[in-house]
Amino acid sequence: SIDSNSVKGFPKDPKYATSKNLMCGKNVLIDMSIHTAYVKAIRAAQHFIYMENQYFIGSSYNWNAHKDIGANNLIPMEIALKIAENIKANERFAAYIVLPMWPEGVPTGAATQRILYWQNKTMQMMYGTIYNALVESGLQDKFSPQDYLNFFCLGNREMANEASPSNDNTPQASCRKSRRFMIYVHSKGMVVDDEYVVIGSANINQRSMEGTRDTEIAMGAYQPQ
Repeated sequence: SIDSNSVKGFPKDPKYATSKNLMCGKNVLIDMSIHTAYVKAIRAAQHFIYMENQYFIGSSYNWNAHKDIGANNLIPMEIALKIAENIKANERFAAYIVLPMWPEGVPTGAATQRILYWQNKTMQMMYGTIYNALVESGLQDKFSPQDYLNFFCLGNREMANEASPSNDNTPQASCRKSRRFMIYVHSKGMVVDDEYVVIGSANINQRSMEGTRDTEIAMGAYQPQ
């Protein structure tokens, strides 16, 4: 995920660049191969998708509001459509997505709350797409969207000790009292059918996937069962 402003050696002929899977936009050549790798792997999935990422925002063109926000990467919609396709074919499929409970920063801060809001819109769109597929197949009373798509946040619980927890009415004191803490998921990868893996530095958001913003690197590996 990079453009010709950040790297030397991209071909100058647009037609030749297209043959090398490069795109042209903003007067630069763009490598969006990480995005392409995710999309192709999702479309080829047969049984399940397992994903870990620090963020999960995309496919805003299909949200019920803020459609013009510009988070147009296809990954969330591709997952939802893959599930919908399998529902209509009466085939089992599941997607498991692991995220931090909140992104880096103060949980109540404006920037963090905006990210959580966009993630909520992404999830809402995906569950809506899956539910519509269940309705079209007459399965809405037998299954729910959570039978096919689930989001998880990791946590840890410490051993009890002899120290008395504080009685302060603060989030920190509450965490110390319950001994439960969020595990901050910072990995960025996807496993498909226990056969194909994508792992690298790219988040599931527009900054990482667009190619003209953050420079990212990833690799894909295939090992059939």
